[in-house]
Amino acid sequence: MSIIDWFEHRLPRIVVVPQLAGAALGLTFLCAARSDPGTGLRALWAMLAGAGFYLLLAVLVEGGVGSGDVGLAAVVGLVTGWSGWAELADAVVLASLIALAFLLVPRNRASRAVPFGPCLLAGMTAMLTVAA
Repeated sequence: MSIIDWFEHRLPRIVVVPQLAGAALGLTFLCAARSDPGTGLRALWAMLAGAGFYLLLAVLVEGGVGSGDVGLAAVVGLVTGWSGWAELADAVVLASLIALAFLLVPRNRASRAVPFGPCLLAGMTAMLTVAA
């Protein structure tokens, strides 16, 4: 998915939606196995918060954030929200810092657009690695 976004600057729904559905299904099974819905509810709220934040960015910043980024933010919110709110916030901040670093690197391309999907996934992976 990151490769598609890196080269084509798009995150296809056919890739993002199954990830969201799979993560939701897996976390639902974990909640049932643990008999503890609290963690799953936090993950659900984090998914809505992540997607809502990026939807707001997509509406306010023309051309900066696409619908694929909104969908991927829902995945990141769901997965990091399982660990906690701090992990979600840290993943989003780290993703923004990674994107900023890519903006500062001189490139030969005419477009200065940075694909945000790989940055979001890197931020999520880093925060989940630290949280584990």
